[in-house]
Amino acid sequence: MTTEPNLIRFRQLRRILDWIAPPVGTPLQAWRLRILAAVLLGMAVFGLIGYVPTVWLALREGEHLVVFVDTVFFLILFALLLARRLSYVVRALALTALPLVLGVYFLAGFGFEAAGFLWVMAFPIVGAVLLGLRTGVTCLVITALTLLSLGVFVEQGAFAWAADMPNATVMWAVNSISLLLLASLTTLSIAVLSNGLGNEATRRLAAEERSAQLAVAVDQSDGLVVLMDIDGEVAYANRTARELVPDGLRLTELAQWTPLLEGQAWAGSIQSTGRAGEPLVLSGTMSPVRNESGHVTHVLCTLRDVGRERTLELRLQQGQKLEAIGTLAGGIAHDFNNLLQPIVLNTESVQAQLTSDHAVQPMLRDIRQSAERARVLVRRILTFTKGFENERAALDLGELVAETERLLRATLPPSVKTSFTPPDTPVVVLAEAGELQQVLLNLATNAAHAMPHGGSLRLHVAVVRPAGNSVLESAFPDMERVAELTVSDTGSGMHADVMARAFEPFFTTKGPGRGTGLGLAMVHGTVTALKGIVVPHSVQGQGTSMHVYLPLANTLPLTKHHTPVETRGHEDRRVMVVDDEPAVLMATTRLLERLGWSVVGFTEPVIAAQYLGSEDFAADCLLTDLSMPAMSGIELAQRANETQPGLPVVLTTGFLEHDHLVQSGGRGITHVLAKPYSSRDLQQTLDSAWSQR
Repeated sequence: MTTEPNLIRFRQLRRILDWIAPPVGTPLQAWRLRILAAVLLGMAVFGLIGYVPTVWLALREGEHLVVFVDTVFFLILFALLLARRLSYVVRALALTALPLVLGVYFLAGFGFEAAGFLWVMAFPIVGAVLLGLRTGVTCLVITALTLLSLGVFVEQGAFAWAADMPNATVMWAVNSISLLLLASLTTLSIAVLSNGLGNEATRRLAAEERSAQLAVAVDQSDGLVVLMDIDGEVAYANRTARELVPDGLRLTELAQWTPLLEGQAWAGSIQSTGRAGEPLVLSGTMSPVRNESGHVTHVLCTLRDVGRERTLELRLQQGQKLEAIGTLAGGIAHDFNNLLQPIVLNTESVQAQLTSDHAVQPMLRDIRQSAERARVLVRRILTFTKGFENERAALDLGELVAETERLLRATLPPSVKTSFTPPDTPVVVLAEAGELQQVLLNLATNAAHAMPHGGSLRLHVAVVRPAGNSVLESAFPDMERVAELTVSDTGSGMHADVMARAFEPFFTTKGPGRGTGLGLAMVHGTVTALKGIVVPHSVQGQGTSMHVYLPLANTLPLTKHHTPVETRGHEDRRVMVVDDEPAVLMATTRLLERLGWSVVGFTEPVIAAQYLGSEDFAADCLLTDLSMPAMSGIELAQRANETQPGLPVVLTTGFLEHDHLVQSGGRGITHVLAKPYSSRDLQQTLDSAWSQR
C-alpha cells in the first residue's frame, strides 16, 4: 500500500538532486554530480538541524565567534547548493575544504571538547568521494600535515585548553593517529567503491547502447529475425517478420523442428504464408539457443524472402533453355531458307513469263503464298535466338487485334465466344504484323484448349503506366507508358507449378499428339525480341489471363502497298554471285539475267576468291552467301575489299546474328539481304549497291 507514495517521494527527491547538479557527461561524471548534489543537500538539511541548537548554546555561553563561524559555514554551504553555474570542480573543492577549515577551528579553539576531529576526518572522505582516489590520498596527506602542525602548537602550549590539560600532547598524538588510520581506511574504501560503481555504470551504459543499436539494426533489417521458444511461440519478431508474416511462423509443423530442439542447426528454404495469404518462400538458417546449462530454450530464425530471386532464377533458366533451342533452330532455319529461296525465285520467274490470265497463275500464287507463310514461320522460330531481329515498323495494336479477332471467330470452336472492344486512341508499337498475329493465335489457341466445353475469350488493348508495378518498373525502367495486350479466358486455370513452366519449350499438359509445347515458348521468344515481357495470371477454376507488355513506338503507323513488279535493268550491269547451294545459285542467276544483269556465278568460295584477284575479273558488285564451307561470305567480302577496293558487296543469309553484323563492319559490305528474298527485294538491293560504286 505504501509502495506508490514512496516511489513518488523518491522521484521528487531525484528531481531536486537533478536541479542541484544535473547529471551530465560520462556515467562516472554523472555519478559524481549526483553524489555532490546529495552531499550538499544532506549537509544543508541535517547541518541545519545541528546548527540551531549549536548557535543557541554558543550564545548562552557567550561564544560569539562560534556563532559567526557556524553561520559563515552554512552560508557557504547554501551558496554552493544554489551556485549551479559554478563548475563541478570548484563546487567539489569548496565542499571538500569546508570540513577541514571547520575542524581546524574547533580543534584549535576547543580541543577534544568539540567535534573537530570528526570534521577533519570528513575532509579526505569527501574529497575521495567527489574527486576520486588521487584527491582522497592528497587530502589524507594534508590531514596528516595539519594534525602534525596542530600537535606542535599543543606541545608548546599555544592553545589555552592544552595548557590546562595534563598529557595533552600524548592524547593529541593518540587521537591523531587513530583519526588518520580510520580516515585512510574509510577514504580508500569509499574511493575504490565510488570508482568501481562509476566504472560499472559506464560499462552498463555502453552495453545498453550496444544492445539498443543491435535491437534497432535487427528490427530494421530487411531479413526476417524471429526468436521462438521450444513450444513454437514467438518470443521476438523484427519489423520485417511482423509485416510479412503477421500470424507468425508455424515451425513446429516442420520436420526440421525436432532436430532443432535436439541442438542441430538447419539451413535451407521453407514455405510460409504472407499477410494477404500469398505463398512465401523463405530461405536462411535456424539455430538452437542454449542456456548456461546447455539446454535448448529457444530457436533463432534468420530468414529472407527469396520469392523474387526464385522468379528471376526461373526466368534465367528458361532464357537459357530458349537460347539453346534457338541456336538449334537457327541452324535448321538457315537450311530451310536455302530450300525456300529457289522456290520463291523460280515461282516468280514463271509468273513473270506467263500472262496474268494463264490457267496456272492461281497455282503459282498458292505456291508463293505457301512459301511466304513458311518464311514467316521460320522468322517466328528465329525469335528464339536473342540476337535476331525482324524488320519491324510502327503498327496500331488495336487494328491488328481487331483483324485477328475476326480470324479467330472463324477458326475457334463455336462454343468459345470472343469479344474485343477497340481502344479509343491508337496504341502504336514497333513490331511486325505477322509475329504479333502469331502471338495472338498461340495465346487464343491455348485459351480455347482450356475451355473444352465452351467459354469466353476476351481480348483487350490499353496503355498502362509502369509506376507502382514492381514487375513493369523493372522491365521498363525509363518508360512512363507501355502498351498492354491481354488475352483472358474463363477456362480451368493453372496450378502454380504448371504456370511456372508454362513458357518452357516442349512442356505441355495436353495428351500425346495434342500439342508440341512450343506455342507459349514462341510467344515468350517473340515478345522478348520485341523488348517486352509476358506476365501470366491464373486462378484454378476461374481462368487465365496473359498480359503482354510492349514499348510504345515513337512514330505513327504507315500504310504499305506491296505490289511485286519486275523491271528490266541496264544490259551493261555485271554481278558476281557466290552461293554453295546450286539450286539457289541457279535460280538467282536466271532471275538476274532476266532482269538484264550479266552474271558470273560460283558455288566454291575459294575459286571465287581467286577470280577476284585475277586479271579477268569483271563485275560491278558482289552477291555472296554468308555461310559457306572453306570460306564465309564475310571472309570473301574482305578478300574483295583487298583486291577490288570499292566493290559493293551484298551479303545474303538465312540466319544472321548480331556478332556477324558487327564483324561485317568495315569490310566493304554495303547491304544485308535476308533469305528467302523476293525478286523485288533482290532488284532493289542490287540497284542500290550498283549506285554506290
